[in-house]
Amino acid sequence: MPSRPLVLLLFVAAASRALAEESVAAEPVPAFEGYLDLADGRLSGNGRFVSGAPDRVFDASSSGLALQQAAGSLAYQPKQGLGGFLNLTLGRDADVIAAYDGSVSRRHADLTQAYAQYAAGRWVIAAGKFVSLPTPEYIWSPSNASYSRSILFGFAAPYTHTGLRLTLNASDRWTFIAGANNGWDDVRDTNDAKTLELGACWNPGTAFSAVLAGYAGRERVGGLVATGPQGERLLLDLVTTWHASDSITLVLDLNAGRQAHAVAQAQGPAGTAAGADWRGVAAYLHWMPAPHWRWSLRAEQFNDGDGYRTGLAQRWREVTLGGAWLRDRHLEVRAEARSDRSDRDAFGQELGRRPTRGQTSVALNLLLKR
Repeated sequence: MPSRPLVLLLFVAAASRALAEESVAAEPVPAFEGYLDLADGRLSGNGRFVSGAPDRVFDASSSGLALQQAAGSLAYQPKQGLGGFLNLTLGRDADVIAAYDGSVSRRHADLTQAYAQYAAGRWVIAAGKFVSLPTPEYIWSPSNASYSRSILFGFAAPYTHTGLRLTLNASDRWTFIAGANNGWDDVRDTNDAKTLELGACWNPGTAFSAVLAGYAGRERVGGLVATGPQGERLLLDLVTTWHASDSITLVLDLNAGRQAHAVAQAQGPAGTAAGADWRGVAAYLHWMPAPHWRWSLRAEQFNDGDGYRTGLAQRWREVTLGGAWLRDRHLEVRAEARSDRSDRDAFGQELGRRPTRGQTSVALNLLLKR
């Protein structure tokens, strides 16, 4: 029998299509999008650092062909008035992005976004669960140029938030965002503090854009748990995009974060802890030499000097080369090769083999989109 989340997803798709066919064309109608993300990858390591933490985001195993995601979204977002957005993710990736709700079970299903919104003039207020402020890569697979996600996507920033978000479309060039939420990847709050978010997007023309996002709030040092020490967590992320030509796009992502009270001090009063810092940079080159072909190159470095994000102090680099054949708007086939490198023997191997400083992977990815 099909699972309840899958039945829900199919019902939402059918309902949205029926509403679209019966509504007057001039009126806004619910819009449905969905896709299947299938992949077969080979990873030279075991998918984990020697600390036990995953060393990849979604593609952390080499178990052959796998359903990474079956996802769908239903949007009703008029320019004025009440609207909403729903986004359901099924499959293996759903367990990775699942927000804390007090449960430790993994259901291969995640209600990734669910919020109501109200638009009035240039203002939009949203309440519920939504993804983090814009970055170069996304949970939604068709929005990415590569199959594997970057280090910064998985280890430097949050996935989702639950709370309130206010957006001001100040002009054709400027958009400002402010909000308050439960914290990083929390549906159920892990403490009595709120995390504040601020964002600004500058879009002076069609060729260039810049997005600056910041988060500040008290979070549990131990991660998604409801007990234990806590401290102020800060994050600043800057993404610039330059469309150098009709076929070439360059993207730069700069990221820096800090968690207070995260690292036990070797000296000083018992029970005290110092702050942990991390920072990273990622650069992207996307080239479409023909309408149905795309090449992508990504290079990045992540400095986890205190070991807070990966479980061991290291400088981690990766380079990914990928190609994609876009048959039409419904079918996309991707292939990629990736090389990761650490300044420590960080990458775990199969039983009986010593950890290594390097890891490689190859993958073939199929996207079926509606």
